[in-house]
Amino acid sequence: MSTRATYSFESSHVGKTVVYIHYDGYPEGAAGYLYQTLIKPSKGNLATQFIRANEMAEITQSHDAHGDTDFQYHVSGIGPEAEIKAYQLIGDQKDPIYVGKLHEFIHRYSKYLVNYHPFKMVQSSFNRSLLNLVTAEKALEHPLSHLRLWKGRFENSANWVNGVNDAKSIIAVFPELKTVEMASFNIC
Repeated sequence: MSTRATYSFESSHVGKTVVYIHYDGYPEGAAGYLYQTLIKPSKGNLATQFIRANEMAEITQSHDAHGDTDFQYHVSGIGPEAEIKAYQLIGDQKDPIYVGKLHEFIHRYSKYLVNYHPFKMVQSSFNRSLLNLVTAEKALEHPLSHLRLWKGRFENSANWVNGVNDAKSIIAVFPELKTVEMASFNIC
């Protein structure tokens, strides 16, 4: 038996997009779809990223276009800190089952997720971000790629210092990402 669900994504610059998936719409399944969206970021808003990360997803007209859905999810904002409201539909009733941050919803319903890694706050030189092991590894590659290019030429520059500090910020939260190469950049 299928557990159908609709997912709406709202952003200030695009408006509202509603997506339908025919299977695994219960909270643990929805957490999996949403987790894949966050660890496989692509261009576009969260709705676009959701569709790209989940091949069974299809745009639909509205939540009401599929009268046989069991769950509705409303996501507003971007990234792991987006707000989510989840509802279970029973007959004509729409019962709220969760209201809060997207990363917290995923964590709460993560018991069936393979290779799940929770999101943690990382404070870098210029911003703070919620990352997990997968996204932190991708984020760490940015300063490291610059440091590799600048090594031996720009080691006294402000950009060098910011790159080292950004890498240190990520390593402080995710020490398992530390490599031997980082010692050559003074990232310890």
